[in-house]
Amino acid sequence: MTKILVAQPLQDPQTDSILCWNGEAWKIDDTLIAGNDAQTIFDNLLRAGPRNPYQALDERERLDDAIVRFLSRVSGPFAFIFYNARQGSVYYGRDRLGRRSLLRTKPNNGDIVISSVCIGPSTKNWAEVEADGVYVIHLANISENTGLVEKRIAWPETKDLHDSVSVALILVANPPSHVPS
Repeated sequence: MTKILVAQPLQDPQTDSILCWNGEAWKIDDTLIAGNDAQTIFDNLLRAGPRNPYQALDERERLDDAIVRFLSRVSGPFAFIFYNARQGSVYYGRDRLGRRSLLRTKPNNGDIVISSVCIGPSTKNWAEVEADGVYVIHLANISENTGLVEKRIAWPETKDLHDSVSVALILVANPPSHVPS
């Protein structure tokens, strides 16, 4: 399969939304991705997002869930950071098995720094972002009292994930005889 390279981060000129994609998306549901996988993911994320950063909370939560549901349908290893400028939200996370690195640190000034590699003078405060869902920060909700508040949206349960994990566990428990130990 030929991959088309595009410069990153991807930025949408109409909304100023941005995607940093570290991964390989092979398919969405059962449809193979043709062309550049990062661009395909970005286009789908842009369609999932709302138009107004100050919409009602239940509408924002519904759209957060739509983004997570879309990402849960992506097959392949990935880590990402998606700034949805229309919504004023930052989404980040890793695929369910955590196959790509994504690190987070919280400096003393209350910021959150997210990167695929440790940066800065100290590496002791960096930790892997858990692969247990998608994390979101709604920038419109920031105040002096609360600062940056992260919310985790768990991956939805799917049969494919259970099948993949079951196969991996079976191979670990019963490795083929021709594999050196």
